[in-house]
Amino acid sequence: MALADFGVRVSPSTVARLLHQMGYSLRLNHKQLSTDHSPDRNHQFLYLGDLRDRFARRGLPIISVDTKKRELVGLFKNSGTRWDLSPRLVNDHDFRSDSTGVAIPYGIYDLLANRGSVVVGVSHDTPTFAAHAIAHWWREEGSLRYPRSRQLLILSDTGGSNGYRCRAWKTELQSQLADSHGLTLTVAHYPTGASKWNPIEHRLFSQISKNWAGEPLDSYHKILHFIRSTRTQSGLSVNAHLDRRHYLTVIVPVKTGTDNFRLEAHNQATGAVLWTLKTGYHAPSAGFLPSFSPVLFNGKLYLPDEGGTVLVRDTPDQATGQVSRLVFYGASNFSADPKVYNANVQINTPITADAAGNLYFGFVVLGTTPIALQSGLARISATGQGFFVAATTAASDSQITKVDMSCAPALSHDGKTLYVGVNSFDFGFGYLLALNSQTLQTIAKVRLLDPNTGLDAEIPDESSATPTIGPDGDVYFGVLENPFPRHNDRGWLLHFDSTLSQLKTPGSFGWDDTASIVSASLVPSYHGTSKYLVMTKYNNYAGIGTGDGINKVAILDPNATEPDPVFPSTLVMNEVLTIKGVTPDPNFPNFPGAVREWCINTAAVDPVTKSVLVNSEDGKLYRWDLTANSLSQVITLSSGIGEAYTPTLIGTDGTAFAINDAVLFALGR
Repeated sequence: MALADFGVRVSPSTVARLLHQMGYSLRLNHKQLSTDHSPDRNHQFLYLGDLRDRFARRGLPIISVDTKKRELVGLFKNSGTRWDLSPRLVNDHDFRSDSTGVAIPYGIYDLLANRGSVVVGVSHDTPTFAAHAIAHWWREEGSLRYPRSRQLLILSDTGGSNGYRCRAWKTELQSQLADSHGLTLTVAHYPTGASKWNPIEHRLFSQISKNWAGEPLDSYHKILHFIRSTRTQSGLSVNAHLDRRHYLTVIVPVKTGTDNFRLEAHNQATGAVLWTLKTGYHAPSAGFLPSFSPVLFNGKLYLPDEGGTVLVRDTPDQATGQVSRLVFYGASNFSADPKVYNANVQINTPITADAAGNLYFGFVVLGTTPIALQSGLARISATGQGFFVAATTAASDSQITKVDMSCAPALSHDGKTLYVGVNSFDFGFGYLLALNSQTLQTIAKVRLLDPNTGLDAEIPDESSATPTIGPDGDVYFGVLENPFPRHNDRGWLLHFDSTLSQLKTPGSFGWDDTASIVSASLVPSYHGTSKYLVMTKYNNYAGIGTGDGINKVAILDPNATEPDPVFPSTLVMNEVLTIKGVTPDPNFPNFPGAVREWCINTAAVDPVTKSVLVNSEDGKLYRWDLTANSLSQVITLSSGIGEAYTPTLIGTDGTAFAINDAVLFALGR
């Protein structure tokens, strides 16, 4: 009971003094209790101690390795205090988008020499990066300090980029150290949950943390300076090196049945599998199987799973990582009846993440659920709180039943507005909605109409069209014509201002297409006034309407007009550049100019080479040179079949990725 309950009045300072006299003090929690109760744990430590002693007695090098916490480079709060005249002002939020990059310190601590070496990476903590850091230490320090040694003992944790389960870590050590330098390597992992006993933690990393405590790490130069200036009374000194190379992990959805998937993570450089993750996800029914589209944000991977839930995989660049689950309609609801939700709720769009880590996606409800869910749009906040709005409510139209199949929600440049398509049914009518990204309240909507006939445009479940947001905030969205296939199955690329109140000039192709943005400076022959242009597929399918099979891709001016090639009375975006496919299509002998169609639903634009990468049904990937308007490079990926419409992508290191015949290809220079 409180002293006041006994009529005793006492001040807080008196209580503190009395507690001190009794031996009490303010205490922090101490991490001392192990959750691993393996009977072999002590034997493992004894073995590690014996191994270290054997190497030390012979003067053989022993290094302790690990990755220190990843740091955002910028004006962000750094824990700790420093002597100063006034507080340092830093950003009020730690958004990755506000940083100039990331710093990934991989440390090597030489136990015999009491010397540290830190390689600071700028991309990802992968096994290749970890092995390269150790190889760099050996070339620059180890081989000079131990010139006669042909053996090396490496002490590491059980997980992360140097985890014991990671095959890529082992193969990289073999190639970068053992084979390259003629070393015999002994790698010893500390037991699970015992990383604090790894010498590098308290002999190197803790000292670096003390040295830069309270100092915003706003440049790589400053990070390297604080690492290099780390000293201790026991004589510790540290070298640091900045590794600007990109160590990338490629995450690939793999179809495992008629409508379900698993994920695989591959080392981009070697192709080695880092990890696999099975999912319970089943894609919704549609004429073309909807895509399975996870999203990466701030070191975590978010992917669709059964019951409309989202799996979260931590540390996707590493062989091991925790997996958790987010539920937009409440974890307790899902846990109460998972079979019902698994059978009746499916995510039906790619997942979109904003700069703060909030997630957005569409979902369909196939049957009755305990909380009477209706198909609609979901938002899960960065803190894991979920809510949703029914599609019919968002559109204020009782005939609207769902978010467009495979339509990724798109954000305005300031992140405040979310654009998404909704429709009534497969090949039904629909709207483009603008919603408040925080509340999912509808700000504006526009009914999607065929610009030639004025009828409702058709919204097929087979399309993957997603809103494209131009640099000026304009919104582009592909639809199918009505009546179909009056426009030769080309559809239309509808064009609106950011408020959806102004209908602007459409493009002459929109079916299953998400427009790519091309800076006007990438097209030397362009002399118009637009600051950016739009790249789209421009097929003219043989045998459909007046289609002649002369299939093209096009660069269009969104602010200039010309007569539509099919219906000249309708003005469409002006063609700046077009280029025809090269491989004749033998399936249409009555159309002598027919070529294999371009199988691209959104194309990667390469500003470095002023080109666009496009897939063709002929099994080849082409580089479209925008300076010469020519297909300047071509590489054969497959023998060529009836291809799916798939995107191309360019990685941060310039590697191009393309899908052909259901195979993902990575293409270097």
